[in-house]
Amino acid sequence: MKILIVEDDEINRFILKKLLEKNDFQVTTAIDGQNALDILQADLTFDIVLTDIMMPIMNGIELLEAMKANLLFASIPIIAFSQGNLEHMKAKTTQQFDALFPKPLNIEKVISTVKALVA
Repeated sequence: MKILIVEDDEINRFILKKLLEKNDFQVTTAIDGQNALDILQADLTFDIVLTDIMMPIMNGIELLEAMKANLLFASIPIIAFSQGNLEHMKAKTTQQFDALFPKPLNIEKVISTVKALVA
């Protein structure tokens, strides 16, 4: 399974990548939403996107809306995570994330959700 992680914090990105790779996922990382769109445009084989919501350049909500507006990416599931108020985050978008998790992440729940969404 091929996963794109979008996280601006280098340490969080590294830890999440290593944890997912330990579970036999193929992982690519992006530093913000715009970087993620560039990666997705160059490689249409990603199964799922895991994104932080609060990022510079293009945040997770803007990434979600851009992906859902593009027929090439619209069907890719998107899991979001944030340290912020999740209910407030849900209210800020007309689109819906496939799952939304608080930070710090419960990696077991994230992995089971990834598997369920991509099965």
